[in-house]
Amino acid sequence: MSFEPEPSVVLPSSDPATAYAADIARLKQNGPFGPRDDVWLLLAHALVRLGAMSSEEQREALAPMADTIAASALAAGLPADSMEIRAAHALAGLGNPWTVGESGNEAATALVFAIQAVAESQEQKGASQLAYATLHGLLETLGDGIPPERLGYVLAQQGRASRELGYNDVASSLYNSAVHIGHDCSSQGLVARGLVGLGSMAIARGNYPEARSLFQQARTHADAAADATQLRNAHHGLQNCGFASGDMDAALVHGWNVLRLSHGPDARAEALLNMAEVCRLTNEHDVAIRAYAVVIASTTQPRLRMHALSSALICAIELKQTALAERYRDELQEVLASVPDPYGRASTSVELSISLYRMGDERAARLALGEASAIARDRGYHEITYRVDQALSQWDAPTVASEPNADVTVRKKPVRSESFRTILRSMKGLTAASL
Repeated sequence: MSFEPEPSVVLPSSDPATAYAADIARLKQNGPFGPRDDVWLLLAHALVRLGAMSSEEQREALAPMADTIAASALAAGLPADSMEIRAAHALAGLGNPWTVGESGNEAATALVFAIQAVAESQEQKGASQLAYATLHGLLETLGDGIPPERLGYVLAQQGRASRELGYNDVASSLYNSAVHIGHDCSSQGLVARGLVGLGSMAIARGNYPEARSLFQQARTHADAAADATQLRNAHHGLQNCGFASGDMDAALVHGWNVLRLSHGPDARAEALLNMAEVCRLTNEHDVAIRAYAVVIASTTQPRLRMHALSSALICAIELKQTALAERYRDELQEVLASVPDPYGRASTSVELSISLYRMGDERAARLALGEASAIARDRGYHEITYRVDQALSQWDAPTVASEPNADVTVRKKPVRSESFRTILRSMKGLTAASL
C-alpha cells in the first residue's frame, strides 16, 4: 500500500540507493552516516523487492533476506536487541496473510514497529530520503495487512520525512491523510499526530493564526486520547505561536508543560532550550545563557546544538562577554552545515548574520544572510525571506542623527503574570542545579 498523491506532485525517491546517495549529497558528507548504513540499505532494498514479488517468491526470499540483514547487523557491531535485528527476525517470521493487529500476524506487527524505529533513527542522522524510501518499502510489502490506525502513523512519519526534505505538498497530503484516517477509525491520538504535522508546516509558512488553531485542536484530541507525546508536541507548537505573537506569558506556560511531559535527555534538552528562548526574549539573559549552556553540554543532536549555540551567542553579545561570544560563533559555524533541516538552517543563518553584524563583521554577516535567502527562495519559506529583507533594510538604512532635544521614549518593563514569575524562579533553580 503506497501513498497516491496528485499526478502533478513530485515525490521523494523511493529507491533506497538513490535516496541514500541524495542524503549524502544534500548533507555534503564525505562518508557514511555511521556503522548502520549497510544494514539500512539492505533492509530498505529487501522491503522494496518483497513488495514487487509474488506470494510464492516472497515465501522463498524471506529467510535468506532476513539472514543477510541479521549477519550484516552483527558484523557492524549492532546489539542483538537493535531494531535492525528485530526487523530481520520479524521478516523471517512473516507468513501469509500478513495481517497486523491483535488477531493478526505477530511478526508483521513487530516488523511495522521495528521499521518505524529504524526510519526514525535514519531521520535523526539526516537520512530523511532513505527514511521515506524505507517506509515506502514497508507499505509496499505489507499492503492491506496494516490496519488503518497504524497505517496513519506510518503516513504521518513519511510526512515528517517529506517536510524535512522540503517536499511540502507531499507532506501536507500525508498529514491530511493521517487526520482523515484518524477520524475514520476514531483514533484521537492519530488525529492529533496529523494536526501537529500540519501545524508545523503552517509555522514554516509563517501562518501563525492557522498554526495556533491546528495546535489547539491537536491538544484537544491528544487530551482525549491521553497521548502524552502528542500533548507535548501540541504545547510545543503553541509555545512557538506565543513566541511569534509576542505573548511570552503564554509561551512560558506552554513551555513548562512541554518540559514536564518530556522524558529522556534529548527531549528534556529541547524543552529546556525552548524555555531558555522565553527567558532570552524577555531580557532574562543571565538565566537564558546558563540554560543554553546546559543544553549544549547535554545533547549531541546537531539541530538542538545549533539552536542553543545561536541563542547563546545572542545572549553573550547582550551580556558583553566577548570571548564567550567568539567561542559560540565558531562552534555554531561548525555545526550549522551538519543540520539536515533546511528551514532550521535558514532561520539560524538569519540569526547568525545579525549576531555577526553586531560583532562588527559585516562581510561575514552578509554572507550568512545570503545563504539564508538562497534556501528561503528555493524552498518557499516566505517568513525567512521577510526576515532577510528586514535585516537588510535595517543595515542599509541611512543613519539619522538624533536631535538634541528629541523626546526619549522610556520603555517600561512589562508586567508579567504570577505564573510567569513562578516559572522563571523555577528556571533559575533548574539551571543552578544543572551547572
